[in-house]
This record gives sequence, structure tokens and C-alpha cells, in this order.
Amino acid sequence: MSVKFWGGLGILLTAVMACEGHGIAARPVEDGIGIQAVYDDGYPVAFGDVKVFAPDRADKPALEGLTDRNGCFMFRPDTNGTWRVTVDDGMGHAVSHELYFDGGKSAAMQSKEPVSKRHGVMTGLSLIFGLFGWIAYLRGQRAERRRE
Repeated sequence: MSVKFWGGLGILLTAVMACEGHGIAARPVEDGIGIQAVYDDGYPVAFGDVKVFAPDRADKPALEGLTDRNGCFMFRPDTNGTWRVTVDDGMGHAVSHELYFDGGKSAAMQSKEPVSKRHGVMTGLSLIFGLFGWIAYLRGQRAERRRE
């Protein structure tokens, strides 16, 4: 393999790794009904858009607001059941978290992080370039064997 090939591959891999973003997660707040939204690196999602969906109305938010500077959002449910809280930072990161409320007691259920569009595009491009890279490599090997 030529030096140009390996140099180009190194540059491509470096560019792909530099484009890697960070995710977002939510964790329950212990001393109240609510969540704290944080990025993968631990920094809070400050002033993120929040939508709270009641157990009986999953299509329309029962409450909307913003996280505080620490990424926290608290609310007081008026009915028992599973409440869904979504946080969107407005820059392509969003998380959906479910809390179960039963008369003053709450328990975290699960957090769902949708794959961002940018992450999906980078993954797709990496797969395409990887596949065609292997095809080109195998063709080169076959052509080299024919010359021998």
C-alpha cells in the first residue's frame, strides 16, 4: 500500500474522530419530582426546553418550561402514573425520561436518548467509506497477485 493511501486514511479517521459529538442524559433528582439533564461530560443542559407529558395525555404536553442553570427541572404531578419528561438543548441533543409517580413517591424508570441526525450521518458515511475502502483494498490485492 502506498504512503498516500495510509496518509489519506489517517487524515480521514482523524476528521471522523474530531466530528464525534457528545450525548445527553437525564437523571432523577432525589429531593423532588424532576430531573437533571446533563451532557456525557457531566456539564448541565442549562436553559434547555422541557416538555412534561401526563400519563393520560401522551400527545400534548401538560407543562412546558426551561431547565435552570444546573440543568434541573422540577414539577408536582397531579395524577398517579408514568410521566414523560423531554429535554431539548436546541442544538440537536434531546433526551426523554420517564418518572413513575404514586401519591408522593416517585421512581425513575428509564431514559431514552434519540440518535442525533449528525451522529446518524457520520455513522452512515463511515460505513460507506469503510466498505468501499475494503473493496478497493481487496481489488488491489487481487490485481497484485495477477501481476506476479
